[in-house]
Amino acid sequence: GLVGYWTFDGQNTAWTSPTAGKTNDLSGSYATGTLTSMSRSKSPAPGVSGQGFKFDGVNDYVRIITAPTVVSPFSMVFWFYPTKFNTTQGLFKFSLTNPAYGISFTTANMIEIDFYSAGSFRTWCNKTFTASDLNKWWHLVVIINSTTDASQWKCYLNNVDIGVTGSDSS
Repeated sequence: GLVGYWTFDGQNTAWTSPTAGKTNDLSGSYATGTLTSMSRSKSPAPGVSGQGFKFDGVNDYVRIITAPTVVSPFSMVFWFYPTKFNTTQGLFKFSLTNPAYGISFTTANMIEIDFYSAGSFRTWCNKTFTASDLNKWWHLVVIINSTTDASQWKCYLNNVDIGVTGSDSS
């Protein structure tokens, strides 16, 4: 079932000061997110539906302190609006300890999906972003079917299965 759902909408986000806030988990897991290095005046931004957040690509993030337990297979779904490429930018990281999952843009302008546990596995969504892909909304769905074989992962961009390319482990 659903283990986390953060809308980032204004009614689900409480700012406790100009630089501190929390965003509610609406899944029922109560995994509230702490807004980190963000500001009430600069971070809220128009979203696909309602409000979203603008992240600076440097140190802004939402920290989920009480991360729910996730067992494969599972999916991660979100909207993103890139404004620059050619830099490593984290989009999502789940957990600071093992196991951990992450999704980021690479300097090669691709989306990298990572899993860290006893070993680490990664693969890349089969799309290289270009300048014409900037400043527009993208809907990303990543499906993790196995925590031991990254070639079994799936990547959907704007509801199209774009596949994954390459995989490695260590």
